[in-house]
Amino acid sequence: MRAAALRRLWLIPVLALGALLYFLVDPGESALMPKCIFKALTGLDCPGCGSQRALHALLHGHLLEALRMNALLVLMLPLIGFMIWLETVRKSRPRLYASFYRPWVIWSVGGVIAAWFIVRNLLPALFS
Repeated sequence: MRAAALRRLWLIPVLALGALLYFLVDPGESALMPKCIFKALTGLDCPGCGSQRALHALLHGHLLEALRMNALLVLMLPLIGFMIWLETVRKSRPRLYASFYRPWVIWSVGGVIAAWFIVRNLLPALFS
């Protein structure tokens, strides 16, 4: 195995330990897990609010519950996984890396996150 590939192996146990933590600890009930400072200060849900609880629900096989907690995170997990993989192979596949990280891709992801922030805070007000 190449030296560069060996250096990236640290990612596997880190992700496994993170998954184990979110499987064992319910972020909605545990004082160990951080709470959203933005929500505490403003009362609004930030784009990431519910992500910890969504991961916990996903790891327990509760897809619909995870979607209710943070649909954007659940829907973006394949993209996040691809981006993590792309970071690990960026030197061996520089053309793929460069073709993915174009300004329009970054702006598009930022736009989706901004739209999610607006929609998730306006929709409850519209239907109440």
